[in-house]
Amino acid sequence: MVLAIFGGDSQAAPSGPGRIAFQSGDSGLCVMDVDGSNRSCTNVAGQIGSFEGCVAFSPDGRSIVFDYHGLAGYGLYVMNVDASHLRRLIEPPEVTIAGPVFSSDGHKIVFTSIFDRILRLYMMDVDGTHLIPLTDSGGISVSGWNPAFSPDGRKIAFAAGGVVMMGIVLFPSAIYVINADGAEMKRLTEPPISKQSDMSLGDRDPAFSPDGRKIVFDRGATAIPGTNSRLYMIDIDGSHITVLTDPPGGDSHPAFSLDGRKIVFSSTRGNTDPSQGAQLYVMNTDGSHMTRLTEPPGWARCPVFIR
Repeated sequence: MVLAIFGGDSQAAPSGPGRIAFQSGDSGLCVMDVDGSNRSCTNVAGQIGSFEGCVAFSPDGRSIVFDYHGLAGYGLYVMNVDASHLRRLIEPPEVTIAGPVFSSDGHKIVFTSIFDRILRLYMMDVDGTHLIPLTDSGGISVSGWNPAFSPDGRKIAFAAGGVVMMGIVLFPSAIYVINADGAEMKRLTEPPISKQSDMSLGDRDPAFSPDGRKIVFDRGATAIPGTNSRLYMIDIDGSHITVLTDPPGGDSHPAFSLDGRKIVFSSTRGNTDPSQGAQLYVMNTDGSHMTRLTEPPGWARCPVFIR
């Protein structure tokens, strides 16, 4: 039963690393142990078609939230991991929605959207009510995407920026942190401006450590095939930035294990054929003992540890 495979006790304290949930291909949801064993998957193609971007799992691993443009109609959706109980939370006309995530307690959803022609982060209740803006891009380039909640639910990390003109990155995206009510926004990273052909677009995909003291993220042009990106870790106050991985390969979508001892991520490293797509790797939080978990055919992305 899929719920038994994915679900767990959302209130229980983690006693180990947890299990890795991830997307496989365009419409598969999978879960496996930290060493890649005991892998189980379910395909949701019959219900929705294929996912546009990364889905986000609820803290208990029983539900996913995602933006979607396919068979069921455009909008922001929540459904069970077995593809049952699909429901659309937002159905705005001509409005972009991207990157929704659950709060740490599963009661809220934060996502990127354009209402009134302004790109912002928004937060709402898990049933789609009480929608409020969290960031305002008026006057500065702090639009916000790739949001991630701190374990205690008090802070949200996100990426913002990424302005490119005539092939030159003028304002690469950086990692920011704000309080969950939108107050006290702080910029954490200062990515280098690149004029190289790989068009390094800066910092993205932040994820908190279980103790909330560190953030892991990727820096580089992960959206551009054949280019390199690395994983970095930084303290929550913006100090002590550390490089965790080196090229070749595009490393992205890092996530901490529940016990804080491992980091899982998606990468194209080791691929001799670009059509092989990204696969999953796991390593220690200092970048050591990197192990590949998945193999072609097909690709794996957007991993996260669940109970």
